[in-house]
Amino acid sequence: MKKMLLLLVCLTTFAWLHADEVTFDFMTNAYGVENTDGAGTPGANNDTYFANPTTATSSPVSIKFAKTSGNGWRFYNDGVRFYKGNASLTISANGATITAIKLAGATANSAFSSYTLNGGTSNTVTSADLNIECNTTEAVLAFSKTTSGGKAAFKTITVTYTPAGSPTQVSTPSITPTSGAVEAGTKVTISCSDTEAEIHYTTNGDDPTAESAIYTAETDITVNEAMTVKAIAVKEGLEDSKIATAEYTIKKTTAANIAEFISLIKTNPNEVFSIQTPVTAVYQKNLTTNNQNLYVTDGTDWLLVYGNVGKTYNNGDVIAAGIKGTAYDYSGTYELTNPDASTFADGVAGTPVEPAEVTSISADIVNHYVVVKGVTIGTPSSDNATATMADGTEIALYNKFQLNNFEAGSNLTVKGFVNVRNNTTIQLLPIEITNAAGEEIVAAPTFDPAPGAVEKGTPVTISCDTEGATIYYYLNDEDKGAYNGEAIEINEDTKIEAYAVKEGMSDSGVVEAQYTIKAEIPAANKASFDFTKMGLYDKDGNLLPTPTTGKGIELTNVENNHVIITFAKTGSEQAPRLWNSSGTIDMRLYSSNGDSNTMTIEATGGLKIESIEIAGKTVNTMTVDTGSYTGVKALSTWTPAVAKASSVEKVVFTATAGVNINTINVITSGVYDSVDDIIVDENAPVEYYNLQGVRVANPENGIYIRRQGSKVSKVLVK
Repeated sequence: MKKMLLLLVCLTTFAWLHADEVTFDFMTNAYGVENTDGAGTPGANNDTYFANPTTATSSPVSIKFAKTSGNGWRFYNDGVRFYKGNASLTISANGATITAIKLAGATANSAFSSYTLNGGTSNTVTSADLNIECNTTEAVLAFSKTTSGGKAAFKTITVTYTPAGSPTQVSTPSITPTSGAVEAGTKVTISCSDTEAEIHYTTNGDDPTAESAIYTAETDITVNEAMTVKAIAVKEGLEDSKIATAEYTIKKTTAANIAEFISLIKTNPNEVFSIQTPVTAVYQKNLTTNNQNLYVTDGTDWLLVYGNVGKTYNNGDVIAAGIKGTAYDYSGTYELTNPDASTFADGVAGTPVEPAEVTSISADIVNHYVVVKGVTIGTPSSDNATATMADGTEIALYNKFQLNNFEAGSNLTVKGFVNVRNNTTIQLLPIEITNAAGEEIVAAPTFDPAPGAVEKGTPVTISCDTEGATIYYYLNDEDKGAYNGEAIEINEDTKIEAYAVKEGMSDSGVVEAQYTIKAEIPAANKASFDFTKMGLYDKDGNLLPTPTTGKGIELTNVENNHVIITFAKTGSEQAPRLWNSSGTIDMRLYSSNGDSNTMTIEATGGLKIESIEIAGKTVNTMTVDTGSYTGVKALSTWTPAVAKASSVEKVVFTATAGVNINTINVITSGVYDSVDDIIVDENAPVEYYNLQGVRVANPENGIYIRRQGSKVSKVLVK
């Protein structure tokens, strides 16, 4: 019995002496892990997630990150993160016995409610640090999170293991990187947990022996072609280790021409390649500094380069071989995105590229430069129109490049590029619209303000986007000749017709504007805020700018008819803003991770708030500090508590999720009394107010109320 106990003690001591551990510090090291875009920096915020699956290696331990639902794993500033869904970690140590796993992080218990080990019993997560004891050669940790919010953030993962094999066998070497496609020039390193062992290796696929080449820290193993690296560890008195193997192929980084680049888009999307043939610029349009559209061809196919290339090209300019960027399929349109500007050389003047005349368009000629003749364009809706070709076939036109003569007409010639929208709709993006004789068409005149009901005395101006064009107009069917630029004052129901001409171009079509006089509306305590049409002012009288497409402007406050709306944020949440989504503007509030936006609606001058109506895409995701806020997703109404109906001057709205608002209407009661007891200074500075009663710091182009002391008048500012 004593002998048996002694034997057990010896075995236990032996196992303890030979136990080892490896710590993965994901704040400082990626351990071979890449994000789906090939980038990803430990300890930094990364937008893309790990490839699924992907493996981290620190000899002899490997950790495979995988997901079955949700976004999966990614590097962030607090470690490796996991969000809502189902994810797993598969941990192994070259066949060694894993005895303990420690996952250390600050937010683990907020990310998931339970985990399993090797499909066993579900374990509830109660701490940010998970300490798991086990006895297995492979540990599969499966995590589950079914609700939104929260995240796992493992800073480190420590694996304790007992080395595999008999006590007389050397540990198996570890080869880095592991097998797979690598870039040419990749360096290979070999290590062994038994630092006293001698490593022998081969690079031709043969099994290594103690007679094979010795690996040292100075050994240069460079992968420039397909290669198989094998290694063993040898130590006197011990059995040679098992053979470690890594098989490499060369990751493709170049395309012979545009045709091959497009084939790589289909097979290797989101990878970076350079095109090894010169290309010819066909058309370039810079919609913003970084939103550049450059069409190129090389005779094998056509390609859209999307992004800032840092150069300006003309049709026919030859760009030297080597342009580089990401192969990307944008809903059926093939692109080189995120171009490496350093690879785009100055253009060398060459032969301009002429469009191919076609009678139909299809996905087979996406990005091709074409011309269609005998086209009839229907009345555009925003930037879209349906065009009928000479054979009666209809095609979709999208005025992406913002032509100013994009309007209805017949027997037209349209030049442009073929495009695919949402992988289904074939479109033509015009770059030029001319008449049958090949003449450009003068842009149709426009009216400011737009036709419709206006205040009596409203000035109307006429303009044309075609530089140098002359505008002719009719006023209530009376020929007024050439327009001289002076405003036309609307004092009754009025019809204006206009067209524009310019030598060498075809006359524009005749456009008509009908104006009616708004009925006199008695003064009412109503403040209306329409965030979709702009024309809003802040409390200092400054006109809010219009956000550009795809961007927003932060909001501080807006004012109308004695009501001020003030916007604020808490914590690290982004600020409230006006947002322009493809030309559609709305006001947005945000809320996430415990931080939120607030919107305070306040009546001034002694007025009281009776009701508030809020309309938009999502307006019911807010709470209030007083009264009741009820309704549906697109329309909700605030009403005061009965006891406070006569005293509410301010209501604070707090976003609980994303809020998208189009309009806010505030009904107030009482008499505005802020002008009581004012001493009039007849020499006071002149002040201007718009017709909504909001003070304007710098009035431009419109009718305003001018006040100096007790003198008030209506003026036209040009």
